[in-house]
Amino acid sequence: FWEYHDLLFEGGEVRRGNELTTDGLIALADRAGLDTEQFARDLDSEEVAATVATNEEEGRQIGATSTPSFLVAGRGVIGAQPTEVFVEIIEEALAEAR
Repeated sequence: FWEYHDLLFEGGEVRRGNELTTDGLIALADRAGLDTEQFARDLDSEEVAATVATNEEEGRQIGATSTPSFLVAGRGVIGAQPTEVFVEIIEEALAEAR
């Protein structure tokens, strides 16, 4: 994941045109050292698309509409939040677990 991610967003540049075609994405997978045959199958897989759709829906259900978004102790924490917000949620969850 991270190797591909880092290549896809290399230098903070936005990829355009032929870099975002199926062939361009597979070429990037090759540069990342991935199994390009598996990558190509997954890219067109209805099963993988369904998994992505399920994850997307779960994100929407917790309100994850922006980056960063976190799931902490079953609660959605949306947007950049101070450390205290995370500490409070974790402490509440620990108290409920006791």
